[in-house]
Amino acid sequence: MGYSASAFGFTDRLLQAGTNNGSYDRYTFSRLLAQLGTDSAAEQGKINLNYRNVSNGVVVPNLETQFLAWTPVEFFTNVADRLLLNLTNESEFAREFRSYPVRITNIVIWTSTNNSYNDYTPAVHRVLQLAANLYDATTTLPWLVGRMPMGVLRLLGGALSAQPRRMRDGVNRLTAPFRYRRFFRGAVRHYRQMIGHRADPGWVDPATAIARLREAGATRILLKMDIEGGEYEVLPRIDEWGEPVDLLLVEFHGIQDDPARFNALMRTIARLFVPVHLHGNNSQPLTPDGFPGMVEITFLARRLVPAGSAPEPFSYPIPELDRRSSLRGPELSFTA
Repeated sequence: MGYSASAFGFTDRLLQAGTNNGSYDRYTFSRLLAQLGTDSAAEQGKINLNYRNVSNGVVVPNLETQFLAWTPVEFFTNVADRLLLNLTNESEFAREFRSYPVRITNIVIWTSTNNSYNDYTPAVHRVLQLAANLYDATTTLPWLVGRMPMGVLRLLGGALSAQPRRMRDGVNRLTAPFRYRRFFRGAVRHYRQMIGHRADPGWVDPATAIARLREAGATRILLKMDIEGGEYEVLPRIDEWGEPVDLLLVEFHGIQDDPARFNALMRTIARLFVPVHLHGNNSQPLTPDGFPGMVEITFLARRLVPAGSAPEPFSYPIPELDRRSSLRGPELSFTA
């Protein structure tokens, strides 16, 4: 039996799907490659998120196969040090770093020899927060159980010293394993996979993650993003994958460092979404223009906005809704 070269075959169907206007269909080929496992050998020299593969600050090949659990301090110090070293020479951060590498052991706050020099810039703070967030993303039920003894101490210490915050923290630690089990039962699933702006080994991009949700039957998608500056890498391509998202919650960082970058990203997001609520993170002050240097914005998909709605200035915070991000300072008051 002969084969007709003009037959409508697999490549034609793939091309047809890839040129479809829907973001789900356009990424059919990318999802196919991910399922086929087209990666080559595993990358070397990278820190494993789930198991310890570092000794004395050096990645040891295949150490993760011993399934040794990270301790919080080990994970945080090694990941933060690697992130700081990688960012030292990045052009975006160069203005915030000095000629010598900023490492986890030499973040200078003040010395008498350089007349009050400060290494602890917003960029350094974001890197340290990102390292802590990465460890939080590895949270498992055994880890939560391991925090319970400290919960007893926090609860008793708070009661004896009349400190409600310590008592609440103790209760949260003691009940966390039960709340974890209750939340992830039934139809709720936890996909233990990192999401980034591109599909590197061990990661998926937003298009793939959203496609997985839709394949599982999701009809309402909420995307929350607090990735310490990484939003400027992920969101510029939101046109390619954001159409199915109903509600988008993002914390924007570094606004005071590069307001033009923030404004450009807002214009991109505005093609699909409308801001419906803002909250200033009071860990950063207002910019000279009176806008938060770090802001949490809730966006609603334009397709869900009632016809005839028009934007109007609003004063924040909203007492019945907003809470301070940091207890060490007052809420930021602004109009937007």
